[in-house]
Amino acid sequence: GEQRQLAKAHGRQGVGPQGERPAVGDRKHGFGRAGDGRQVAVADALGWLLGDEGSGFWIGRRVVRAALADLDGRGPATVLTPLLLERLGIPGQTDSGDRGPITGLVRALYADPPVRVADYAGLAFEAVGDVVAARILDAAGAALARTLSAVRSPTVSGPVVLGGGVLGRGGRVADRLAAACGPEEVRAVADGAVGVCVLAVRHAGTLVDADVFGQLTTSLAAVR
Repeated sequence: GEQRQLAKAHGRQGVGPQGERPAVGDRKHGFGRAGDGRQVAVADALGWLLGDEGSGFWIGRRVVRAALADLDGRGPATVLTPLLLERLGIPGQTDSGDRGPITGLVRALYADPPVRVADYAGLAFEAVGDVVAARILDAAGAALARTLSAVRSPTVSGPVVLGGGVLGRGGRVADRLAAACGPEEVRAVADGAVGVCVLAVRHAGTLVDADVFGQLTTSLAAVR
């Protein structure tokens, strides 16, 4: 649930109790604020249909729409188009009137569950130097910054921890969000397993101090 997502983002950064923890992944994301080791505020985390602005699905849907707009002339040319066609094994257009690639894309995309659109978010990160891709990623960063602002509190100190499939990639989205954090310390999380363990141990009534945190980290490393 939401608390588990917050813990995953929080735990890898140690045992400090406070701060904002964005967790942004391919199919679900949200922003949480921790206070005294507990989740005290959440924004978004509404799922791909109702929210998740800036998530993998949000980005992937815009990648697909940009490619289709390129193919039928509604939008500018973009490197995302050949990248998407190649990913799905669909030949490119032979001329401007060739709707074969459009038909192929529509059939392939509608054949999968809607959330699979998130699988194409990575293309925006691959299209380095492409104006359309850059705009998508900048818009994702701006959307995430708005969501983060909803949970921030001037009375809460502590780092902003970035984690998940989108922010974990670094680059434009993470940079845009980090810039919105101003002077706040920003940290990145590559793996949330320790955070889940921290939450479980706390729920069992054990104080997670530096020694316990170190033991958890060492134990997980030993079984991987």
